[in-house]
Amino acid sequence: MFYNTQAFLKAWKKACSTASATLVVPKNMNYLLKPITFSGPCKSITTLKIYGTIQASTDRSDYNKNTRHWLVFQYVQNFRVEGGGTINGNGDIWWKNSCKINTALPCKGAPTAVTFNQCDDCISIENGSQKVIAKNIRCGPGHGISIGSLGDANSNAYVSDVVVDTATLSGTTNGLRIKTWQGGSGIAKNIVFQNVVMNNVKNPIIIDQNYCDKKTKCKEQKSAVQISNVLFKNIKGTSSSNVAIKLECSKSYPCQGIKMKDINLVSASSNNGEAKASCENVKLAKSGKILPSCA
Repeated sequence: MFYNTQAFLKAWKKACSTASATLVVPKNMNYLLKPITFSGPCKSITTLKIYGTIQASTDRSDYNKNTRHWLVFQYVQNFRVEGGGTINGNGDIWWKNSCKINTALPCKGAPTAVTFNQCDDCISIENGSQKVIAKNIRCGPGHGISIGSLGDANSNAYVSDVVVDTATLSGTTNGLRIKTWQGGSGIAKNIVFQNVVMNNVKNPIIIDQNYCDKKTKCKEQKSAVQISNVLFKNIKGTSSSNVAIKLECSKSYPCQGIKMKDINLVSASSNNGEAKASCENVKLAKSGKILPSCA
């Protein structure tokens, strides 16, 4: 099997060291990549235009050194990804034999397809990310589009000015998610999720300030990453669970400035009953039709 990993790294280094460079993935071309990190800082604005397909290696042994990431962009500013092509994380090789499909099987972590700063999330926006715009996304299966997790191991985190605009998520376990650990500090602010279609998504809208990805229950802590100024706008589709909107915020640092406008999420199956919303410790403003709505 022929991989294009080294060719991509060579092209990235050239583009990163050149003023106002554009790296192009041509239309009708398919490139196979092992886990790869694209590092900055770059000389100036750099653009990655994807017209063809970038595909993840299906050999799980290629991820032995880093089981949590595939494409990583770190230490880059004023960086754009566009073009309307395909990033195929080949998530099926991770999901077919895991507890996500069959609870009798062992739970194993999968790599995130695309990570900014550092596959289970389709897109993961991590600590230190600022002025990120993600547009025209198709995602599924996987964990959806996530900001975080932030504040793990009592760390300080900062994320700001993130826009996710025009996306379709199908069969994912989460849709639009912000996740932070108890005990962390810092802030995640000025975040917009808009024009998103959900197809049979388990948790379409979720803010979780009590995130815990451990076998044992995480202890309750007072400090938390502050979440503020978040807009969910024009989000519609179907939820595979009966809780379509879950805002679980910190008692000590409640979510502030959370806004919802024109939300229409219904149950994907009559067996699940009517879709519901669950909201704790959040200052929420609503406009337009909001379905389901917090009490």
